[in-house]
Amino acid sequence: MSRAGLAKKIFILLVPLNVAFSGSSYPSGIGLPPFCVFSAEDVFLSLVDPANADRFIGYRVVEDEPEQTSFPLPGYGLQPQGSSAPPEISENKEVFPPGMIPASKLPVNWKSRFDNGRVSFRFFSDGTAVFRYRDLEHRLTRVSVFRAVRDGLEAWMWLEADHDLPGAFAVQQCLRLTGADNDSWRHRIAFFPELSEFDLWNTGRMRSLTWVACGDGLREVEPVWEFARQRVFHRVTDLLSYDERERGKGLMTTFRTDAGIALAAAGSRAVDERLRVPNGLIVRESTDGGSLVGMYWERSVKVSNHHPADCLHSYVDLGPVIDGRGPVVRGKIYFIQGSREELLKHWHFDFKLVN
Repeated sequence: MSRAGLAKKIFILLVPLNVAFSGSSYPSGIGLPPFCVFSAEDVFLSLVDPANADRFIGYRVVEDEPEQTSFPLPGYGLQPQGSSAPPEISENKEVFPPGMIPASKLPVNWKSRFDNGRVSFRFFSDGTAVFRYRDLEHRLTRVSVFRAVRDGLEAWMWLEADHDLPGAFAVQQCLRLTGADNDSWRHRIAFFPELSEFDLWNTGRMRSLTWVACGDGLREVEPVWEFARQRVFHRVTDLLSYDERERGKGLMTTFRTDAGIALAAAGSRAVDERLRVPNGLIVRESTDGGSLVGMYWERSVKVSNHHPADCLHSYVDLGPVIDGRGPVVRGKIYFIQGSREELLKHWHFDFKLVN
């Protein structure tokens, strides 16, 4: 399989607890982690709550081509940083028992370990998981480590290589929030109608559910503006589906950090200053305003809201690589029951500006 073909298949699927992320509902007396991460259908992974395994949030670990420069990008010191070190990963740790993997009404085949030579995955009984991707084209390995916690999933990424990379190596991460009205094939990857802008817009209510960083807070991302300019389609969802079918990309609103603006300049690409953000925090709110998911990575160059796939993107710089190892980059996927202000409290606690 080509690298591009493989990249289209690598996802993490996340299933929040009790839809509103309110806590574990495992049988009493069993010391299970708050989230379980499993391999599903070859290179797919799933984060599962046994009590409600019919809501998925997709997380695509390898997507699109990396963006590279021959020099380090500036501006990361202006983005909040975490302080946690990745948990120690040992192949001798106990892998989650296959007999305890929950059943689902959906056509899944969850496993706690997977290895095909290019991709390897282990989910351990202590709630940690490790995902490795051998990038043969660039002669390196991407390592992703995840740890289940009560308000989401802590994450770390880095590169390992037998050679140095002098500049940026920005990789795309994808948080997918597919709803009921989207193409049915997408439901293998994600299904969460309560967080779907596509479902909301399909009813004619052109209200945004997505927010990006603004100062110490958040600002709303305007709904797809192209719909207001056209006269052919009666529903924004028809326009989105047509655009993806004809151009193969769909519609995307992209926001860049200072590092992302430097990356765009290196490629002689124009940047709309109105779409500048201080960091890579991006959030999707439920239609009733009662719960949220969010994604944040250090060293973000850009974030985007993408349709019709109904996903949030973050481009994360894993370079440079010196002496065979890139910087350890911290991130977190949040699952919060409450307001945007509550999510911001969690984020400010986890990540702080470092002088």
